[in-house]
Amino acid sequence: MRDNFIVNELLSTKEKVFNHDWSKFKIVSKEGHKCPIEINFPDKSLEGHLYLKHHLFYELEKKFNNKEIELLIKDCSWIINNWGDIEFDLTKQQNKEIILNFLEKIYNNKVIFEQLNEYRIISSLSKVASFCRPEKYAIYDSKAVISLNWLLIKYAIKNNKVEDTLIFPQPPGLSKILRSSNLETLCNLSKYNFKKYQQEEKYKEYCAFLKNLSNKMYEKLDTKSEFKNWPYLAEMFLFLYSDLKVGELEKDIRKSISVSFNF
Repeated sequence: MRDNFIVNELLSTKEKVFNHDWSKFKIVSKEGHKCPIEINFPDKSLEGHLYLKHHLFYELEKKFNNKEIELLIKDCSWIINNWGDIEFDLTKQQNKEIILNFLEKIYNNKVIFEQLNEYRIISSLSKVASFCRPEKYAIYDSKAVISLNWLLIKYAIKNNKVEDTLIFPQPPGLSKILRSSNLETLCNLSKYNFKKYQQEEKYKEYCAFLKNLSNKMYEKLDTKSEFKNWPYLAEMFLFLYSDLKVGELEKDIRKSISVSFNF
């Protein structure tokens, strides 16, 4: 029931998701930073980003298997810095080693965030994981996580399931709306005490959760795509749910919460 509740809440934004301007994620090449594969869709279209998810992983895996390490590092830099709009300098040897070690984990199906330097950049590393293995891994993005946490909290309170509900640790990089809607603070000020997933298991549980949501959403979307349970389907909806232009998260929080002072 919980998953169906979340799916229905997200699918209420279907038109906004499919008509959204996705140009924040730049698939058109910047000078000196070429997209690893050719994309024949405008930067703002959803189709271009779906195509990218569906096809880039072949190129990345081929370079990994052929030991084309420098080219693979350039592709990872493009994913993080250009597409993802996160500053992460892969010309530095230390950062390059982090990525190479993480790629070994990805292609050996052992993605675990067990080191502090990986925890700190989970948003960047999970982007690489989601492009290398899009059928298995999701982007651990601050917007998507806060949207999912809000829907988990909303369902738990409505159905008296607070004691059985875990929420996900919030990664850094909050937008203005997220900073003004701190769920942890709201929960602390209320009578509800939500527990969080442990750091070492949060990513595994998050990816499994999004795969399950994506499968349920796929059945209701009536899309011709064959990628029915790839986590990015739910991920896209969760990301936009808290987007400033869509405004569903802010609207829902304001509608659901009241504050009073009793002196």
